[in-house]
Amino acid sequence: MVNFKFTEEQEAFRQEIINFIKVELSGKTNTATVRSSFVPKLVEKGWLGLTIPEEYGGLGRDAVYLTIFNEEMAYHQAPISLSLYGRSNSVFGKICLQHGSQEQRQKWLPRLAQGEAFGQCFTEPEAGTDMTRIQTRAVLQGDHYIVNGQKMFITTTHILRYTLLMARTNINAPAESGLSMFIMDNKSTGITFTPLMGMGGYRTNQLFLDNVEVPSENLIGEENRGYEYYLENKPFYLNKEKGAEVGALRRSFEQLVKYAKETTRDGHLLANNPIVRQRLAEMATNIRTMRHLTYRMAFMEAQGLDLFYIASIARVFIVETWLKFNSTALQLLGLNGQLQRGAHYAPLGGSINWHYEYDALQYFTRGSPSYTKSYIAMHDLGLPEN
Repeated sequence: MVNFKFTEEQEAFRQEIINFIKVELSGKTNTATVRSSFVPKLVEKGWLGLTIPEEYGGLGRDAVYLTIFNEEMAYHQAPISLSLYGRSNSVFGKICLQHGSQEQRQKWLPRLAQGEAFGQCFTEPEAGTDMTRIQTRAVLQGDHYIVNGQKMFITTTHILRYTLLMARTNINAPAESGLSMFIMDNKSTGITFTPLMGMGGYRTNQLFLDNVEVPSENLIGEENRGYEYYLENKPFYLNKEKGAEVGALRRSFEQLVKYAKETTRDGHLLANNPIVRQRLAEMATNIRTMRHLTYRMAFMEAQGLDLFYIASIARVFIVETWLKFNSTALQLLGLNGQLQRGAHYAPLGGSINWHYEYDALQYFTRGSPSYTKSYIAMHDLGLPEN
């Protein structure tokens, strides 16, 4: 049984975050100067290392605290990048803590707590949601692995220094048994980045790895067990920014409700339109359910319970809730809702149109709902593989 009641300490932590944001951001415009000064203050508070054990420079808190932090930061539109959400509970942090050597934990985990981000370099042109199809090779030569291959849709490697790489180290083993994980320096010789631009100004990358040297000491855990580590941490991979989606959607929804209360169309207030009221009520229901699922996961993680089933359900529900919200919001805003951010007459600053384009990609990226539904059908409902 999962206890959903926040403790006094957790409630106090939420209020501490809110008070902190009010002091640090009150009346300030989201400029480069504000952004550059805000993150060091988070590091000083220790909040970027919330779930990292104290012995490695973190605060040793559980997933509930991290979810509270992410929700409030996103709701209050704090000037931090997406990569900062879930930093201390990232897939790399989890795998390093679980399977890394003591030397690796002492070297890398404090860097997470200090605000350094680590990307992920998994997917390939022929290996998307099915990681067993990875073909990038890593061959041990002396004290280095030589990596060759091609990676696709690797979003943050052009701005981050290090990436968690998955490559094949045994071509003769079964597909799921010959993969290993490494820490790769993105500035290594032999890495070529090719930008791939998507809707909403979304940038991802195609990577070409040509005889890239990765020190053998950067192998995480044991060789040929990378896919096993990935499966263990798939719930965190599916919901890396736990809480942030809830906070961001709550803020967008409140802005939309305010718009409906203040805007007339054909001489009538939108808030009095029965269809608008029904759609807003449906959104409110979905957002409340989304928040419930998110915190249920956090409480289950804090208690060491199995997250696979609920993480899959949450991933599907969260993505589809965002997509439904964006579509309904655009209809409510009318033609002006299609205006880009920065346009003079764009309602709500053009944020809804941006989300409509950007969030559409989530249906095809990490843990796409279509793939995740198939996973639920086969592994959780026992239905046959089609």
